[in-house]
Amino acid sequence: MRQDAAKMQQTLAVLNDDDPERAKYAEEAKRFMATKAPVAAAASPAAVPAAEQPKGRRVYEDKEEGKAAFKELLEEKNVGTTWTWDVVMRGIISDDRYSALKTNGEKKAALSEYQADKVKRVREEKREMERNRRNAFVEMLREAGSKIESKTRFRDAFMQLGVDPRWRAVADKRDQENLFEDYLKEVETREREQATIMTY
Repeated sequence: MRQDAAKMQQTLAVLNDDDPERAKYAEEAKRFMATKAPVAAAASPAAVPAAEQPKGRRVYEDKEEGKAAFKELLEEKNVGTTWTWDVVMRGIISDDRYSALKTNGEKKAALSEYQADKVKRVREEKREMERNRRNAFVEMLREAGSKIESKTRFRDAFMQLGVDPRWRAVADKRDQENLFEDYLKEVETREREQATIMTY
């Protein structure tokens, strides 16, 4: 901007003679200079008040807040549990929260902590899903009601209920058989209790 202003002043000096054609160009140059001068002044950082200057990277009050922001970044980028530091760094370095922790050691420690927590979370989610599948399987057997008696064989139950998605949700056949056997014990106990009541 300053170079433009210097060139314009040189042009004005050349044009300030008695030629009417040059006077017309001089007037246009003066108007142009008048419009560019405020823009150049506003563009300089000294002219902008500190409150209005663009803010840099966020400064975190303490290390824990920085660590939380860094972990939030890792979660947002869906960082895997087996990713190396180099792979993670390439994916997150352009984000402002990357600089929430000062040293690479702190960042690596936060990554390691995040990955360990994520492994625990994923493992617990898998357990919960498996527990829900098993409960749904047993519920399906209970809904079958009189179709399943204490003498019913696994193969017969499969022929009747094998198309139900809750049956197929428990993928391991041994687990299906174990759950079925446990349910048969429950049915047998119920049948015995009913027989005892009938005899009285």
